[in-house]
Amino acid sequence: MLTISRSLTVIVLSLAALVVITPVEAGPFTLNFTPQSGRGGGDDNVFSHSCNRPQRWGCNENDKFRDNNSRDTTPFLMELFTAGGAQWWHVIIGLPGESFVQEAYIKTRTRGGGDDQGPISDGIGSTSSNFSLIDANDPRGPSSFSGSGTGNPKSSVFRQVLNSQGMVQDLIKTELSQKHKLSQSMTGQNADIDFVLDMTNSNFDTATTPGVMSNKLTVNDSAFNDIPSFPDNFPPSSTPPDSQRFDVALDGKQVNVTGGKYRYLTWGQYEGEGKGFDIFAFNWNKLVDPAQNAGHLYGGNGKGD
Repeated sequence: MLTISRSLTVIVLSLAALVVITPVEAGPFTLNFTPQSGRGGGDDNVFSHSCNRPQRWGCNENDKFRDNNSRDTTPFLMELFTAGGAQWWHVIIGLPGESFVQEAYIKTRTRGGGDDQGPISDGIGSTSSNFSLIDANDPRGPSSFSGSGTGNPKSSVFRQVLNSQGMVQDLIKTELSQKHKLSQSMTGQNADIDFVLDMTNSNFDTATTPGVMSNKLTVNDSAFNDIPSFPDNFPPSSTPPDSQRFDVALDGKQVNVTGGKYRYLTWGQYEGEGKGFDIFAFNWNKLVDPAQNAGHLYGGNGKGD
């Protein structure tokens, strides 16, 4: 039985060839990995930074993003602006053509008071203004403190493209209310893979609608050339597969697609057959390479990596 759930883990190895990324419309925005118009296009330049990019601003004014810190060369843009009667954060990490690039538009809300008052991400699932619930100073800490994975998916649109050693993954969410689409393709020496899980057919309040899945595999290894097909193992209504091919639409006898069968409850909590893993029990240190954060770049207390 093949089961596809909400969470998928992909290990990216190294830089590959250039992938051309076509701009995609996402409500009032265009996901094209470029800043808004002007110097960031932001409503408040205090919150606008563009570092290690062709257009640069705000880095020297902020000790977190200062240009003279050569240990972190990641292209990074953050800007605040107004569209559709709401304030939005616009964040871009990486550059098109690199092995990783991500863009997000996230609705804001106001938190805190006095000097602490200001726009925060509405993607933070908790409605509390308590620092201990929404403080990202310890991004590897428990989710109840760091907010990792607790975002409200109804408050953002995004796109993330990974490109490594013949593997391309495109994760995209173009509507606030609807779920996302994941596409993976790989061209290798021994096999080609084409996988798509499209969950845009349901919103985040629906837990009973599975996404539409396509999963194809072609084996290019010459050692498989003389292996015959076995038509008796497949339903008579389907085309017997070549021994070097698999298509879940033709060859899958028991396919249970759970991807898309979940709904958002609150603050990192989901329910449904495809709800995925418990983020509050997950050890986020498993996703960190300490060698990439030498010297605790963003925090003297050793937590701000």
